[in-house]
Formats: sequence, C-alpha cells, structure tokens
Amino acid sequence: MSWVDTMTMGGISSLQKLHAYAWGHRDKRVDNWALMWSIYPTLFIILCYLILIKIIGPYFMKNRKPFWLFYYGISLGWATHYNWVCQPVEKDATPNSLPMQMAEMEKKNNQVSFLHVFHHSSMPLFSWILLRWAPGGHETFGGVINALVHVFMYSYYFLSSLGPSIAPYLWWKNSVILLGIVDCGFPWQISLMSLSIIIPFIGLFSNFFVVEYSKRKNAYLKKNNDPNSNYLVDIKKSS
Repeated sequence: MSWVDTMTMGGISSLQKLHAYAWGHRDKRVDNWALMWSIYPTLFIILCYLILIKIIGPYFMKNRKPFWLFYYGISLGWATHYNWVCQPVEKDATPNSLPMQMAEMEKKNNQVSFLHVFHHSSMPLFSWILLRWAPGGHETFGGVINALVHVFMYSYYFLSSLGPSIAPYLWWKNSVILLGIVDCGFPWQISLMSLSIIIPFIGLFSNFFVVEYSKRKNAYLKKNNDPNSNYLVDIKKSS
C-alpha cells in the first residue's frame, strides 16, 4: 500500500471518528423533527435553490417582460380568496401558489450577486447545524439582532420601490449595509463555526459597500464634475 493510500485511509478513518463523535453529542430532542433526521434534505433544498436561481429562473425569464411583484403579491392572497372576516386554516396539500411564486421575478439579474446567493444558500445549512447541536443559548441573540436588521433592510427596499421621488429621503441606505456588516455574528465549536461563516459575510458586505458607495460614487461625481449633484436620485433614475 502506497503512502497516498495510507493517508487517504487515515483521513477517511479520522472523518468517520469525528462524525461518530459529533453525532453522539447531537441534541436528540430534534431527531423526529421535519428535515432534522439527516443533513441531506437540507442540502437537496439548497441545491434546488441554486438550480432555480441560476438556471431555471434566468431561462424562464429570458424572453419575458419583468413581473410587477406588488401586483402578484397582492393577487396571491389578500385581494382574491382571502376572507377578511375569518380566514380558515388551509389544509390543501396541493401547492397551488408555487407556479405564481416562481413567476414573481423582476428580471433584475444583476441583483443576484454572489453575496445574495452565498447568504441564502449557506444560512439553511448553518441553521440546520445550529438546531442539530445547539438549539438555544446565546446564539439565539444573533437571531434577534438579525430580525431587527431585516426590519430596516426591507423598509428600505419598500421605500426604494416607490420610485425616484423617494430617493432623496433614502440617504440612510449605506447605514443598512453597515448594519448587515455589524449583524454578523456557549459551546466553542458552535462559536468557531459561526465565526467561519461570519468572516465571509463581513468581507462580502464590505466589498459591496466599497463598490457601491465609494468607487461608484466617486466615478459618478468625477464624470458629472458636480460635487453638489444628488447621487442617489440620479442612480435611481438610471437603474
């Protein structure tokens, strides 16, 4: 047996021992919870998301006009069959709204950045690991902070969708990005894992901030030769 085979077998054996040790220290209370019996369902969902966002979505929208998300969002429920007096619990197993949800695309492929895809594909995996080994404790504090950040973030998204006339009042957009940087977050193994995913988030959000608010703004002001021009309004009109 060559030294390569020896190292390979040794590595496999070490991984098997590590898996057995980690699995033995899991939180067994969630063994029977949906998607928690194995990591494979979560990985499959992530794979489906990546295929949808990178392949199926762009192909589906290639020769179609952008959809108006506000109209389709309202038409999905509140403006159609929703009972405003007393809405019963839905027990229909058929995902009738799935085709409509897939059609809710504004055809803004430039916004499907690596930061966007990395965030939405890594968080389900991180959440599964967290729930599997540390469902509680200090890590829940990060969820509270993250929820607060999303309140500001989606408030900005809503206001920015109202048109260029609102842009002068959105001067705090860069603060939303900074909140995303600060928001990146008991057992030291979980803390180390959190750190391993926080560092890429800090780097990606910082890179987005520098490109969006430093390089892009300086290039714009240099091109227009007007330091008093309203950068946010003009960028919103051109986007």
